[in-house]
Amino acid sequence: MPRMRPAGAILWRLDANGNLTGYDTSGTVLGKFIGTLFSSKLNKIILSSNTPINSTASTLNVSSGSGGTITPQVSGSVLVTANLDQISNNTASDGCIVSIYRKQASTVPSGGTSVGADAQTVVNSFVNNANTAGLKLPVQVVVLDTGLTAGTVYAYYIAVAVLTGGTMTWATPGVYMTGLEI
Repeated sequence: MPRMRPAGAILWRLDANGNLTGYDTSGTVLGKFIGTLFSSKLNKIILSSNTPINSTASTLNVSSGSGGTITPQVSGSVLVTANLDQISNNTASDGCIVSIYRKQASTVPSGGTSVGADAQTVVNSFVNNANTAGLKLPVQVVVLDTGLTAGTVYAYYIAVAVLTGGTMTWATPGVYMTGLEI
C-alpha cells in the first residue's frame, strides 16, 4: 500500500487505478485526479426543519423553520438555492419577501422566529409584488456566500415576510433548499 503524504490537513496517495486521491484526516475522499481531470465529492447542506410554518402576516422577516446546516471544509464558499412553491399574498398589489439567512449555529430557527433578534446575516432576497390577490407563483433565490471559516457550522434558512400587509402563504410540501461547498 502506498504511503500517505501530508499536505496540510489533506493527505494524497495513488489509488489502485493509479489516480492521485486526496483524503482528509479521517480517511474521507475529498477528490481525485482521474487522468488529467479533477473530480470531487462536494460537501453539501444537510436539510432540516424546526416547527415549519406555511403562512405569515409579519412585515418583519421570520424563519420559515426550513433550511439546513453545512460545515465548509476547504474553500469557505457555499452556493445556496432556496425554492418555495406557490407563494401568494391574499391582498392585491401587496407582496411577499423570500430571503436566505445565515447564522453560525447547528440548528435552523423554529418557524415564526424573528430573524432580527441576533447577529444573522441576510444573504439574498426576492420580492414579489403581485397585483392580483392570491396569485400563486414559484420563487427561487440563489446566492454564493463567500468568506466563511472552514470547520465552522453554519445554518442557512428561508425567511419570509409580507411587503406591507395581508397574509403570505406557500405550498407544503414545497419548501426546498440545496447547498454545496464550492
